[in-house]
Amino acid sequence: MFKFNINKKGGMPAWAWIVLSVVVVAGVVLFFALRTPSVIVVQDSGANSNSALEKEDIYVVSSGYVHSTCWDSEESLEVSALIKASNPVDVYWVPDEANVDLFINGLDFTHYPECYNPSVLQSNIVCVIDGDGCLMVSNVDGLESSSVSVLLTAD
Repeated sequence: MFKFNINKKGGMPAWAWIVLSVVVVAGVVLFFALRTPSVIVVQDSGANSNSALEKEDIYVVSSGYVHSTCWDSEESLEVSALIKASNPVDVYWVPDEANVDLFINGLDFTHYPECYNPSVLQSNIVCVIDGDGCLMVSNVDGLESSSVSVLLTAD
């Protein structure tokens, strides 16, 4: 058991204990807020008549985080992603948001292995997806944030 000497000469004053407690709690909250994987889910129904899906985005994927773009479709799509990243990111294609959540929680998840691309800096990745799907950009193992530009299209 801990014993604190707040009023004794040479001990910390009560206000100092309060400040220290607030700083420690804020630090713990900030630590977990920054380490909790982030998922941003975007659903597109198509931006123009020439493509079933078109989405252009620029975002930062911090170290330890994931960004995903998901879509709904009742038919198979040939999806293309032109990706440029400032630091290497892993690119997965998964069938739905549930698999994004499984990945974030460190559980086994389903993805299209033939479409998986590790350590991407720049690539045009094409994958045939059966219906709904998600493009997942992972920086979970990265040491630095990565600025990522994605042009996602499907026909």
